[in-house]
Amino acid sequence: MNLQLILFGLINVVKEIDRFCYGIYQYIKGLDSDAISVISLIFTVITTIFIIYLTILTLKISAKPRLKVFLKKENGAKFYPSEVVKLRYQLQNIGHWYGKPAAKNVTLYINFESSFEPIEISYGSNLEIKNHRVFRGKKNCKYMKAEGIYLTYWEPGEEVEVKVKMPNEKGNYCSWIAAFSEEGDCGVYKFNIPVTKKEKSGKHNTHT
Repeated sequence: MNLQLILFGLINVVKEIDRFCYGIYQYIKGLDSDAISVISLIFTVITTIFIIYLTILTLKISAKPRLKVFLKKENGAKFYPSEVVKLRYQLQNIGHWYGKPAAKNVTLYINFESSFEPIEISYGSNLEIKNHRVFRGKKNCKYMKAEGIYLTYWEPGEEVEVKVKMPNEKGNYCSWIAAFSEEGDCGVYKFNIPVTKKEKSGKHNTHT
């Protein structure tokens, strides 16, 4: 019975739309060519605006978090062989122009080449969450994990600190971070870490 009522209602709606379109047709038919051109242009503009609105709305609804991760190197700090340093990575939710969704339950996999020796990872609002567990990854890399991070667009961001021993030899090395959230993949961020020979003056640099 309910299905019959729905079908009956749909038929009436179609009839009303048909009657409306026929009325529009009769009205346009009585106009001259200039008036028809103006009406056609107005209809085209309205249709285009509506399509653009629907496209933006779809983008906004389906938007995923967009993160930015960078390595903080204060005062031009340098890295020396076998030195133990604290690397600070800054994590921000920069959003999109069409949508700025929160990044929920973000997990970071902070990777280092095998010649590094990761020691400790600290994160949280005041770096109060600490972990010493080191995992082995692809191509024998070493990585540490930070998880449960929540980022919104309007917040200043989150800092993750990794205490690590530099490689024993100078050279250009790489660190990279793979980021994931409840909403999906948030990208991979690569960082060049040059390790240089220490100056003979014996001056010590602090890396933060």
